[in-house]
Amino acid sequence: MNEFDAIESLFLPLSFNHEGAMGLKDDVAQFNDIIISTDTLVENTHFRKEDSSYSIGQKLIRVNVSDIIAKGAFPIAGFLNISWNNERGDKGLVEFANGLKDALIECANKMPIIGGDTTKIDGPIVISLTIFGKPINKLVKRHNAKTNDLICLSGNIGDAKIGLEALNNAENIEFANAISHYQTPKIPKLQIANIISKYANSSLDISDGLLGDAMKLMPDSFHNYEIDFEKIPLSDEVKKYLEKNGYDFDNILKTLSFGDDYQSLFTIDEVNKNDLIEMANSISQKIYFIGKVRKSDKPILKIANVKHDIGDLPKSYSHNFTA
Repeated sequence: MNEFDAIESLFLPLSFNHEGAMGLKDDVAQFNDIIISTDTLVENTHFRKEDSSYSIGQKLIRVNVSDIIAKGAFPIAGFLNISWNNERGDKGLVEFANGLKDALIECANKMPIIGGDTTKIDGPIVISLTIFGKPINKLVKRHNAKTNDLICLSGNIGDAKIGLEALNNAENIEFANAISHYQTPKIPKLQIANIISKYANSSLDISDGLLGDAMKLMPDSFHNYEIDFEKIPLSDEVKKYLEKNGYDFDNILKTLSFGDDYQSLFTIDEVNKNDLIEMANSISQKIYFIGKVRKSDKPILKIANVKHDIGDLPKSYSHNFTA
């Protein structure tokens, strides 16, 4: 059983059809005029045992804030829960708190941590943040893309994958920027929430992989996307990696399906494209138009003008609970 099967069969019934749960199919829940999201990071799953406590504090804030801004909202408060071990100890805890503080200042407009829980654990550490946000105008949900919508992306894809591989293969110098992104994700500016709130029909942040997460924007099985690989922004290091390992279909698919990118992915009506570009330029935020929503029974990835049906191929990461 994977995580999505578990949610559907075991935990959805526990929402008791509450409207704010949105069928447990979005990144957030809504309660009155507040939205709520939570993310858990587990050592050796979401970050390496060797990663600094400072960097995991930074990562915890950033991956949660990216959820909120992708909904067209601003973060307003958070609850922190940590299970900490003796191995990292007091020194690691101080470094972790410093990472949290710097990320709250840099990425979250000094969002306050207003509560939580701390426990000791004999094993890998577990940290989580529950974050509250305030929609600017309306909550922008998943699963609401329209036919012929443009698919918009806020930044580079693939650096986390390259960074993790570089760490595991001791290629630290060659892919230093990708490593930095894996440990301290680069997320969009808070102000992009204004753009998403005003123009987006559907939106989420990319945590499980671009190609898989793009499917989550589709309203039903009769809509799919056509994404053009040449229009996807890639850093110089990701390009170097692909040149080194081969610009073949399999490597491209794996790079676009890895996740941990935490960029905003959203769809807009094409008539709003120029106005969106003007608004994005006013905050120095680049927006990339990487494809379109189509009425189709299959998702398409176009590479060098060749259209590939990727409907039956792995497109994102999923936790699997089967032994």
